Amino acid sequence: MSRVFAARIELGQVQESDALDEMFRQIQKKHNEEILIGHPDLHRVLKELVKLDAETKDSKLDFTSQLASVMLKNLDDCLKTRAAWVFVEILEHDNTKHLVAAELKENAKAIQKLLKSKDLKGTMGLQRIQKHIS
Repeated sequence: MSRVFAARIELGQVQESDALDEMFRQIQKKHNEEILIGHPDLHRVLKELVKLDAETKDSKLDFTSQLASVMLKNLDDCLKTRAAWVFVEILEHDNTKHLVAAELKENAKAIQKLLKSKDLKGTMGLQRIQKHIS
């Protein structure tokens, strides 16, 4: 399925894809109290698709724009999971970082609070976000 999504991104057909549209709806759902964007396997696929979108010549960044929108709507849930690494991937590309940087800067205090939290298993993704927005 990730190859189908990658092909849609490369061809600039993100907007016309019902499969991608459905994926954006599904990744917002929770499973075992955790947003699916943060699933160990899914977040890796999303990171690779963001990278592909950012590096594709003449890309309109439709995929990354939609994903960023979904993630920002679910910001708290995303920051508490491996979805934070998807934010890192978006921030690492000059042509995509504007999609999330301002909103993440506005939430710098919340990120700092999560970094101090003892409830989170890993904070490396949050540390990288913090480094990008400082």
